[in-house]
Amino acid sequence: MTRSSPAVKHYGIKMTIADGGGLQQIERAVYRGIADLPAYESGNPISYPRINDASQ
Repeated sequence: MTRSSPAVKHYGIKMTIADGGGLQQIERAVYRGIADLPAYESGNPISYPRINDASQ
């Protein structure tokens, strides 16, 4: 069971958790928050979009 503060629920703040401090983990956590996906990766099969060349 996940608990969140009353303020998070009241204001509808989106929260996610990065499993580590690496850039990829942080990017994935931000994506989950934006896309309304589960806050935690572990145990949740999540398919992340990939961009091969960001210059296009």
